[in-house]
Amino acid sequence: MKNPPAFEQDGSIVVLEHASIRRECEAVASAIWQALRHDASLHFDGIAVLVPTGDAAAYGAHLAAAFREAHDIPYQAVGLPALAPSRVSEAIDLLLALPLGHFTRPELLRLLVHPAVVATQPYGADADPQRWIAWCDALGIVHGADHADHAGTYIDRDILNWDQGLRRLALGAFMTGDASGDGSPVRVGDQAYVPLEIAGSELGEAATFGVLVRSLVADARFAREATLTPREWAAFLSAMVEAYVAPTGDAEGDELARRLRQVNAIGDVDLGGRRVGYRVACELARARLSAGSAGSGGEGVVVSTIAAVRALPFRVIFACGMGEGRFPSPDAEDPLDLRWARRVPGDVTARERDKYAFLELLLSARDRLVLSYVSRDPLTGDGLPASSVVQELLHVVERGYVRRASSLRRRHPLRRWDPRYGDAESGLGAMELPEARAEGRTLALRRSMEHHGGRVTAQDLIAHAEAGSSEWAGLAQHLRLAPLPPAPPASDSRVVVPMHALVKFLELPLQGWARFRLGLDETELDEPL
Repeated sequence: MKNPPAFEQDGSIVVLEHASIRRECEAVASAIWQALRHDASLHFDGIAVLVPTGDAAAYGAHLAAAFREAHDIPYQAVGLPALAPSRVSEAIDLLLALPLGHFTRPELLRLLVHPAVVATQPYGADADPQRWIAWCDALGIVHGADHADHAGTYIDRDILNWDQGLRRLALGAFMTGDASGDGSPVRVGDQAYVPLEIAGSELGEAATFGVLVRSLVADARFAREATLTPREWAAFLSAMVEAYVAPTGDAEGDELARRLRQVNAIGDVDLGGRRVGYRVACELARARLSAGSAGSGGEGVVVSTIAAVRALPFRVIFACGMGEGRFPSPDAEDPLDLRWARRVPGDVTARERDKYAFLELLLSARDRLVLSYVSRDPLTGDGLPASSVVQELLHVVERGYVRRASSLRRRHPLRRWDPRYGDAESGLGAMELPEARAEGRTLALRRSMEHHGGRVTAQDLIAHAEAGSSEWAGLAQHLRLAPLPPAPPASDSRVVVPMHALVKFLELPLQGWARFRLGLDETELDEPL
């Protein structure tokens, strides 16, 4: 065709180049939000983001973070490999497995020192997991909740279980033990225990450790022996999760709320009023959790691999990872594969399978197809070409539909706050990530001040804002600058620091300083060194 029609501006096929996977995912999230703003008829479930199977784990992690930053775009993952679970999900899984175990040290201790579980305790901020592990070693805890779990074994004495360990820890709070050279046992009933002596500063943490262990064991034993209806199990398991699992960050708060809804959903299972044991309830809860672990809900942008949703129609499709060597899959000769000796019709290689999947991808995109890839080597920075199928597609399009295939390419800059975003000539559009736009405004302010020859420190800016200038106040608020507290007046009085305070400061600087400034002393530290 000598004079092909100009279809460069319709945007039905676009090729995006990026410097890294992270920038690629941020650009895709921004493009999704732009498409929704410009087309009121387009919905989240009409958009698909497809990634190569080999890089599915990396893209899944980066896309989840980019969608969260881009106005919390809802998404559902289909056919992606399981990613590393969050702290909340990991703690819930350990909690559900506890009643099915034997209270061995790894089973219970892994749950005890988990950050999401420690955060629920009164002394969680000061808890030292390494100290808890050392206590278990010193107490000789191996398995069993108490001596009753050793019935019918060769273990006659009350040893190796959690109950005897907690008894020795409690006795060590007010009695001497091995640490003081006094290893004489203390008789309690018909059993003898050697106290594990602990320092006075560790009493609160030891009490937290003991209460947490006994509470978990009691709840696990109840669950092991109970038979309840699904609705009763839903209430019990939800109460357990709320009691023992807490978010350790802002992002995990929503994760915990979603997990609680999934656990509570087992109450909707209709068993005709039949009561079931904990193992059935646990499997129902795990099924609900695994079904909703891939995405942020049951609706939203579909994130999947090309092979998992092949031939399914979507209005807008973002195909990521379309770089040379990434897609289609290279053919590797396997000496154990007899088809390489003499191929017959019907023997399809991995490369041929991916090429046909790309053809189905072209037919599945109803309105727009965005092909995206990383165009820079992450180590050397050298340029990387697009996939062979992408280059062939651009060649065909240039022959019959556009004048120059280069007009369909968009190269995203290295930084997400680059001034080229929003520039009409670049064709990139505005960056829709709020944090990136704030970074761009900060850069523009800096360049504007440098252009006008001004140089203002943070203290000068705060002083102008406090003087009543609305412009300077807005700039200080944008930069999140707060006035510094006034310096305390200098004191000429002599400060006496006792020896025990210096020793405590050398052991634990932050706690030692706070203890001295607040005037908190311990009797055992006042003894001569």
